[in-house]
Amino acid sequence: MYSYTLAREINSQLFKETCDKIEKSFPFVEKKKLLIDVDGSLLQDYFINGKKIRVQNDCDVYSVYVDSEIDLKDICNPACKNKKMLKTINFLNVSSTPFVELLFKEPKSKNC
Repeated sequence: MYSYTLAREINSQLFKETCDKIEKSFPFVEKKKLLIDVDGSLLQDYFINGKKIRVQNDCDVYSVYVDSEIDLKDICNPACKNKKMLKTINFLNVSSTPFVELLFKEPKSKNC
């Protein structure tokens, strides 16, 4: 499983841009119905050859992130070259699961 944290804040525009990028990058992606959680979180699921991609604008953890069964770093990285937005790219290997964290804004505090 691959996890991409795109923002440490709720950001509907970034959520939509990420969904649009997935849809343009994979023309035959199967898009499921947009889910709106009771707390206002947005969840968009996609399937490509039986593999799931979930984009979330999560009000509970206050983040925009993508969980995917396929590697999406080639999709995320070109969009991250906007120097105004990109502050840090950290590539980590956590418990042998590839994890790429893309931070578009500095955390408001060092405790984030």
